[in-house]
Amino acid sequence: MIMMAARFHRASQEKETVSPDSSISSHEPIIAILPFRNENTTLKKTLPKIASEVSRDGNSKLILVDSNSEDDGAITAAEIMKNSEVNADSWLMISVKIPGKGRALNAAMDLVKEDEIVVLIDADAIIPDGSFESFRRWMASSDVGAVSAEQNISADHPMKEYKERANILRRYESTLGCCLILEGSLLAWHPSRIGWERFDESTNADDAQISLLSIRSGHRSIVDSSIKYTDCRNISDGSFQRSIRRSQGLIKQLISN
Repeated sequence: MIMMAARFHRASQEKETVSPDSSISSHEPIIAILPFRNENTTLKKTLPKIASEVSRDGNSKLILVDSNSEDDGAITAAEIMKNSEVNADSWLMISVKIPGKGRALNAAMDLVKEDEIVVLIDADAIIPDGSFESFRRWMASSDVGAVSAEQNISADHPMKEYKERANILRRYESTLGCCLILEGSLLAWHPSRIGWERFDESTNADDAQISLLSIRSGHRSIVDSSIKYTDCRNISDGSFQRSIRRSQGLIKQLISN
């Protein structure tokens, strides 16, 4: 506990933040992956922004993964994309019969080619304009393996104090290039650069798997606090259960690494 307190004190005193070189940008294709299950209502709020970002970027594709939904989420997603400005050949939807985020991600990653940048987006994340370009600037540096956005925390969030303290630690760790816990709701990484193979489907800590692999491969793992996403999900809807599952996944990954 003393070591943790000292670590937080040092992090809270650190005012430096990290930012990419604005003069360079990667021209490699971006593959955005959005897995979803029973997210009919949520996708109406978040998918139009993602479609707009894909269209604006001009060198990206979107893979929607229906993880055995029992509602009309797949139909809603298809309608949104068909009515968007995204070209028909710049998005596709695949389905997996067995639920699980790891399985959904692996199914999409089977379609990713070498030297493509992957951007993982959760169904409940409202992403900011220009986020793809921010990721491109980071990935133009060969020493960067993974970079995520930072959550925009509302004033009434029940875990506001915890999340704000966590963000302070992440910003400090990012200045060192070794942030262990990234934000999986909006996360970019370079699979071939960090030697990515497959996600562990027995745990949902996909973001920790990416950050730890990036660090172990000798690349930087960073949270960019200038990229802010908003979680549109009802914060009281199953948040405790999600926190438990995430904690279990993080513990498993930390032990195995």
